[in-house]
Amino acid sequence: MITERALHNECLGLAQDLILEARQAATEGDHSFSMSDRVHETVDGHQWVIYNGKAQSVCMAATFNEISDAEEALIDMGFQTEGDFNFWASQTAMAFQIMHNKITEAIFDINEEVWS
Repeated sequence: MITERALHNECLGLAQDLILEARQAATEGDHSFSMSDRVHETVDGHQWVIYNGKAQSVCMAATFNEISDAEEALIDMGFQTEGDFNFWASQTAMAFQIMHNKITEAIFDINEEVWS
């Protein structure tokens, strides 16, 4: 079972890894590195998103505000629950967006701490 603390720690750890990856790319002069793309790729392939049961656990571990933010983002991107509604697809989409938001927020928080 994925808890709120486990979700937070996993996303924070992934954010820290991505920041290190970005620093390494900068050190090596790799101008093709895109943090946005790497966050997307990291979340898109994460076991907590691709496996239905784990995706549901992510949704259950998220706070009300995290769920609301994920729903809003998905609606803004055109995700629809009408017509061919698929429960598991919606769970994985929500889990993806929850983790994406948490990692992105953690990256901003870490950078803000470093630069302030």
